[in-house]
Amino acid sequence: MGDREVGPVQKIKYKNIIKRSASGLLQIINDILDISRIESGQMEIKHKEFCLTSLLTDLYDIYSNKIAEVNKPDLFINYTNFNYKQTLFSDENRLRQVLSNLLDNALKFTEKGQIEFGVESIDYSKVVLFVKDTGIGISKENKEVIFKRFQQIDYSLGRNYGGNGLGLSITKHLVELMGGSISLESELHNGSVFKIILPLNTMQVSSSKNTTQLIDSSKTNILLVEDDPTSKLFIEELMSDSEYFLHYAETAQIALDILNKTKIDLVLLDIRLPDMNGFDLAVRIKQHNPQTYIIAQTAYAMEHDKKRAFDSGCNDFISKPINIDILSNKIMLVTNLKNNSKFKKV
Repeated sequence: MGDREVGPVQKIKYKNIIKRSASGLLQIINDILDISRIESGQMEIKHKEFCLTSLLTDLYDIYSNKIAEVNKPDLFINYTNFNYKQTLFSDENRLRQVLSNLLDNALKFTEKGQIEFGVESIDYSKVVLFVKDTGIGISKENKEVIFKRFQQIDYSLGRNYGGNGLGLSITKHLVELMGGSISLESELHNGSVFKIILPLNTMQVSSSKNTTQLIDSSKTNILLVEDDPTSKLFIEELMSDSEYFLHYAETAQIALDILNKTKIDLVLLDIRLPDMNGFDLAVRIKQHNPQTYIIAQTAYAMEHDKKRAFDSGCNDFISKPINIDILSNKIMLVTNLKNNSKFKKV
């Protein structure tokens, strides 16, 4: 029996079995390592700019192929996205891991129908992502169980569907480490919808190559808080041909006085000021003007500086020396969101 020749079809079959087994083992190892990092406080979130649309497209291609591999001819996948280019400032790899975990879960428990994922909504402060399926669903009493480590919906499902009970627990922790939250809407036998809410630290929106055609900047008030004359001159030159109303404050106190008298849409905030650091000023601004968009500007572009800026209430961050194109895009974003009724507060 040991000398029996294996045919080409069987070779492919055995190769696929080995591949799936190795992949499953690697996933278990990675999950255990992630749980260990989370428990020890060593899981790092590395913020950088990335294109959300590209990430969603990549995942669509990957999971379209996965559906074909697991031979589910009655299962389809689709992703929903606005007709915009969205650039987020977050941890792309961890967000990919979060969405992949949710898509793996949907694929595992959905035999036919549809898996859908993508962007549900965007506003000034947050982006809402979702993963929806037409699978077996989850009963009300079991909704909280699935986010606990080493837990399945019930153990009979664990035996039928496999898994180590770590994926959704890791997903919840990663979302929270990115400053967001995750929720579940589901009924037994009626599918599931997972929703992820992430803070919108950076998002550049464009639905055409000529973005200036979308902008009505005549009513946008911008406050530049900057004590360096050279930087002030640079910003003034940048906006010399625009119709923005540019206000200027060289101290934190002057900035607060202007904010008390004028409705400011955007604050360009230098972190180093003579009377107060920019982080503390951002906190003060958000306490009284929570809708005001703040872009922090500093020559100190370390990760902990960015984190402190966002923790202080800043919506975005730009490093000095300032890149004209990057700053222009960020200002366009705020103006587009302000003037697009889709994003206006009711």
